Amino acid sequence: MRVGGTWCLVTTTVLAAALTTSVSGCGDDDRPESADAGPSDSGAPPDAGSPDAGSPDAGEADTGPVESCSIVASDTFPPLPDACLPRCSAETKALQGMCSDPFSSCVTMALQSDTTPAIPLEVVGGSDTTIHCERCYNLQYLSCTYDSCPTETLDDIACRGGGGDCTAEETAFDDCFYAHGAELGPCFTERLARCFPE
Repeated sequence: MRVGGTWCLVTTTVLAAALTTSVSGCGDDDRPESADAGPSDSGAPPDAGSPDAGSPDAGEADTGPVESCSIVASDTFPPLPDACLPRCSAETKALQGMCSDPFSSCVTMALQSDTTPAIPLEVVGGSDTTIHCERCYNLQYLSCTYDSCPTETLDDIACRGGGGDCTAEETAFDDCFYAHGAELGPCFTERLARCFPE
């Protein structure tokens, strides 16, 4: 584990990539589906950074003061704090529940169609962005994968953000993801559900 300025620089770059770059799966996995938490694709979340997909139409009613949340205290991928949650509607939860695979384009479309207003999100390095339903889901997903596979998660996101050939990083991530399926399943269940109202 790196410490000091080098770690902060690396994780700032990785977090920026996660918030602005698509990290969706890159094809079929030839592993058999089993009781673990592994998805049928590469294990990456649906789209980690489409720009404010799901923003409400301009004609929607004002919802009051603008809320905000911060993950600036961490230079990794922590679970989102309560101030950030929930970021999705009950309707989106129902749409997502109709999808056969929790990591499919069906889920991505449901998350992107959510009309819950985005709120400001402050991240490490002083960057600011917004958090909407899809980004909530993806950051919660990354918090679970980071807990179980920190090196592989950071390497995979950094590579995807750089636009190079990421085959080695994807393979390392997939191997770790499947090796930790027993712990990832409950983490996904708990953290992803927090994006939605109870």
